[in-house]
Amino acid sequence: MINLYLITSFFCFIIPATILAYGKSYSYTIIPFMIIGLISLYWCDKNKFDKKAKIIAFSFSAYFFCTLASLLILKGDYGNLDAPSRALLIIPSFILLLSFKPNKKALSWGLAIGSAIAGSIALYQNFVLDVRPFNQIWRFMVIQSGNIAMSMGLFSTVWACHLIKEKRNPLLIFLAFVCAGMGILASLLSGARGGWVISPFILFMIYLIFNHLIHLKTKVVIVITMLVIGYLSYPMVEDRVERASNDIHKYVSGDASYSSVGVRFEMWKGGAHAFLNNPLFGTGYEQRNQSKLDAIKDGWATKNILRHSRLHNNYIEEASIKGIIGITVLLIFFCGPLYVFIRDYRDNRNIYSYLGIIHIISVMSYCLTQNFINHHSGMLFYIMFTIIFYSYSKHYSEERI
Repeated sequence: MINLYLITSFFCFIIPATILAYGKSYSYTIIPFMIIGLISLYWCDKNKFDKKAKIIAFSFSAYFFCTLASLLILKGDYGNLDAPSRALLIIPSFILLLSFKPNKKALSWGLAIGSAIAGSIALYQNFVLDVRPFNQIWRFMVIQSGNIAMSMGLFSTVWACHLIKEKRNPLLIFLAFVCAGMGILASLLSGARGGWVISPFILFMIYLIFNHLIHLKTKVVIVITMLVIGYLSYPMVEDRVERASNDIHKYVSGDASYSSVGVRFEMWKGGAHAFLNNPLFGTGYEQRNQSKLDAIKDGWATKNILRHSRLHNNYIEEASIKGIIGITVLLIFFCGPLYVFIRDYRDNRNIYSYLGIIHIISVMSYCLTQNFINHHSGMLFYIMFTIIFYSYSKHYSEERI
């Protein structure tokens, strides 16, 4: 029989390690793991699927069935079920992870290497190829990739601090902080501003929790790393912040919606119009284009919103298409797992629960300026790392007990 412990350890390493190695690399690792989860379900211990795991599974399933119900009742293209279906199909892999404990080092090395690879690719594309990193090159999607890179950097930062707590080799701690800096640098060089909104607050939260463990020498290393990141990324960050500031100024001054920020504001207004006219069930997928025309006709938005199929905000998107029911289910999709991780962290101060909290809060913030989970990369990243972090949390909490 295949060693399923080895299988879970391998994928807990290779998924984070290669998440940004190539534009579609997430599907080359996560999809096979989903298939293995289905095949191996027979050998899994279903009793390991505890109450907290069921909350996460319910949250995932609810999102899929809400989308299915909207399509059945209000019609639309069933291709819209593609991304939500992954939330349902991941559950067998969840059971597999809970049944066969992956190696602790597999995840930690995977996170560090994945963050370092993201930074290396961003540096190469920016300084050697002289192009904007992850911007439609090597099949990357710049906003999705920039956000995921920021998460990888944050995960590696937590792990580096955890190594300090465990009094590990100083060289290993140094390498962990360098890897963390590479992930954050990749996000900054990408110019994906959505990932920059919540990250300073998360980094400050990490600092408050681990500050008492960090010695002066380590703080010096952290400051030097931050200065290097700032120096390398400053031209891109300055340009992107200046553009956002100018876009907002132009929009407020009445210079309509031709800018990136301006178009987003217009799309959000169009989505609000659709929601207010169909508050309970939303417009449905079939009528979404008509709802945009109605918003333009009523003076809520300009014609520029017709250029985009999505609203660049998951919350407004769900509210406009599925109404109050849809936005409620989306919040369950995020807050169900978040509740589980907060409970776990409160009970045992588990490092994996803390990673889960950071993961979900980050993804929720990405969804404010991008339809993050409507893309396969965002959906697979969210559900996969959620089940990995919870599985590790459960296994190693039991081990400590």
